[in-house]
Amino acid sequence: MTDVLITPSRLRQFAPRCDADAIAPLLQAAALSFGIDTPREVRHWMATLFCESAGFTRVVEAMGYSASRLMEVWPSRFPTLASAKPYANNGRALANKVYGGRLGNTGPDDGWLYRGSGPIQVTGKFNFKRASEWCGVDFVANPDLLRTWEYGSVAAAGFWKANGLNGIVAADPGEKLFNSIEAAVRANEEDDLRQARKVVNGGLIGLDHVREALLRAAPIFV
Repeated sequence: MTDVLITPSRLRQFAPRCDADAIAPLLQAAALSFGIDTPREVRHWMATLFCESAGFTRVVEAMGYSASRLMEVWPSRFPTLASAKPYANNGRALANKVYGGRLGNTGPDDGWLYRGSGPIQVTGKFNFKRASEWCGVDFVANPDLLRTWEYGSVAAAGFWKANGLNGIVAADPGEKLFNSIEAAVRANEEDDLRQARKVVNGGLIGLDHVREALLRAAPIFV
């Protein structure tokens, strides 16, 4: 029998602000369904979800940015304060601006309907369609379902498997042994961390945040 790695007590230790009793069983079941079942796989998955879901407290993308913050997050789209102001703290307009016409979004409100959802932030109609296949639920017709822990957890695990992330974070030949788990993770898993981040985010934005979460996850999910 596979060990239960994601328990309420462990999740509470890792993410103290979340509703661990409600969320942990859903995460554990989803992880097992998609083969995320070793401590190394679980800690990388959980570290990623922690960062994408604000410590397991959010399953929908926060779109309430100030004008100055918009210039930092999307500098090519908002090069000036004047260009950013109409979208500041205007989530629907912002989502349709930055996600409209891409990621499979074609309708005038698709950017908003298919904004980042679930604990791994599935984004765009194209990816909602993919998640529908993993979960057996039509998220394109019912996008709010993906913004629940019940379905969002499954979609997050499905994304992980579909994109080969267990293989990315698996142990490599020749990895060195260390006296502490932190030292072992820092020495052996940095390349995995960076590669996984590129798959999830499309780049290395948030890498430091995920690394910090991974180091905290390592001694918990063992």
